Amino acid sequence: MDDAEGQAVLYFLIRGCVERCFHLFLCSTLVQLLPAELCKVIGGKAGIRADGELERRLGDLEDKMSEEKEARRKAQGATREAERTLSVNEALLQREREDRGALLEREQGLLEQVARLEHLLEMEREQTAASAGKQDDVDQQNAVLQAVLQEERKEKQALLEAKSQLLQKGALLEAHLQAVELDTGWQQCGRKSRVKDALDRGGQEEKRRSEVLLEQQQQADARETGLREQLEGARGELEEATAKDARIESEMQMTRAEIEAAKNEAAVARADAEAALSESATILREREAVEAENLQQLEDELTANALEAEAVSQSKLAQSEANAAESMQKVAELEMSWESRDAELQAELKQLGAALQAEQTAREHDRGSAEQASAERVKLDGELQEALIGKEELMQQAAQLVQESSRLDAQLQEEKEARAKLVEQEAQMAQKLASFEAVLRKRREEKKALVDKQATLKQEYAALHTSNEDRAAALANLSRLHEELAASHSALTSAVQAERGEKEDLVAQQGALIQTQEALQAEVGQLKGEAQQAEKVRRELQDAEAQLGEEQVELAALRVRYAEMDQELRSEREVKQGLLQKEAELAVRNARLDAVLVEKRSLEMRLQELDSDLATQRRERRAVAEREEALLEQNRKV
Repeated sequence: MDDAEGQAVLYFLIRGCVERCFHLFLCSTLVQLLPAELCKVIGGKAGIRADGELERRLGDLEDKMSEEKEARRKAQGATREAERTLSVNEALLQREREDRGALLEREQGLLEQVARLEHLLEMEREQTAASAGKQDDVDQQNAVLQAVLQEERKEKQALLEAKSQLLQKGALLEAHLQAVELDTGWQQCGRKSRVKDALDRGGQEEKRRSEVLLEQQQQADARETGLREQLEGARGELEEATAKDARIESEMQMTRAEIEAAKNEAAVARADAEAALSESATILREREAVEAENLQQLEDELTANALEAEAVSQSKLAQSEANAAESMQKVAELEMSWESRDAELQAELKQLGAALQAEQTAREHDRGSAEQASAERVKLDGELQEALIGKEELMQQAAQLVQESSRLDAQLQEEKEARAKLVEQEAQMAQKLASFEAVLRKRREEKKALVDKQATLKQEYAALHTSNEDRAAALANLSRLHEELAASHSALTSAVQAERGEKEDLVAQQGALIQTQEALQAEVGQLKGEAQQAEKVRRELQDAEAQLGEEQVELAALRVRYAEMDQELRSEREVKQGLLQKEAELAVRNARLDAVLVEKRSLEMRLQELDSDLATQRRERRAVAEREEALLEQNRKV
């Protein structure tokens, strides 16, 4: 019950009690014993004051109701503003979802391009493996040719040694012929015949050796023809492999062009993602500003409500103290009036007893006066009984007033305790708000640190693209930075969860404050709705941050994929470099084979020269033999 209403009821109760007492004593002779102040109260002045006080309290209540309506209207305006902010945030989130869908479609296209490039790279690897197998076959054929050439070199060395031996034997024969030409006589003839026989045997042996050499030469020519055919086949295969390498090189150039296009598209996508990140950061900052503004408004409203509640409690407490003091004063006045009235009644009773004693003595003399005195006594006894009944009723009313005063004292004590609890809760709320602001500042600092880490990550990613030598170290650093970012993000998530728990505790405490402040229940309910809306906006912000983290993870996966593709291209370049090196070695081998062929041609020319020399020697020997026969014929004739 409100204090004003309680005071009005108390005034009307006192007025009713006094009027009842007045009506009880109105027709009695004891009305003269009532004090003038009580008669004035009975006369209605106190009732008039009570009515004026009631009107004033009713006016105060109307003022408070108008103030509450104004506060409720302000709260409704704040609610509408929060709804508009929420609609704007929903529109921003819808646009962000659309941008994220476009980004996902672009990433899907990039993934398809990457799959196509992987297929091309797989085909290129297969072709490279086939060319490597053919190159191994060519290497094996070259090894066989080298072995055959080595055998030919050995055979040619044997032929050269045989020719040198033949030349030595020819020189010996020439020396013998010169000796034969110098000698004369029969002894010389006999010696010449022996020399001729030796020459014939040597000629036949030389002929056989020359035939063997011709057969070996023919075999060598046949082997050389086979080697040339094999060499031509190897050259054809080499030309085919060269053509395939050229085709593979063109395909690799096309693949590089596609990879460059994919990298450019990835750069565009990365730029779009960075733009989306910056836009998301802007949205987050705007939401933080809106949230801070809402939090400031909530804090201001809570402070105003607490101050207003404290002022109302102070005014109610002062009114309750004044009412209690006035009630105590009235109770004290009533007790004093009752004590004086009891003393007067006791004096009157003593006077009545003395009068009765006098009347009894007079009754003994006068029966008639005795009967009148007995009638007056009965009348006085009835009036005294009525006075006693009125006194009991007054005592009961006084007891009720004392109980009401004690109840008012208990209510006052409860209000003091509730005020102390309210002050304590306000202090706790202030501490919670201070801790909440500290947590918010910490979160903002952590978010700023995260933004700085993202900036450093972007710089290191740019440095990663500019420096190919430090790619491995940059990738390790990037993974470490991603781990740190994930750890900081998890810490931020845990901190946000803790903040959510603190916010829920704050909402619970606000509920307890609402329960203690029954007069401000509607406004605090609206504030709670706004806090729930702020929590909803914060959850949406957390969802946006989680989606942003997922996009960053996907971007990191794309970067890792691009690094793997770059590594595969590097390995393919190394394979191509190996093929080029093998081609150079094959060219060196072909040059060596050409040198061997040139040497073989020179050896053939040398063999032809040796054959011509042998033919010349045979002709000379034939001429010598003819001259010897002519000499022998002349000797026979002589």
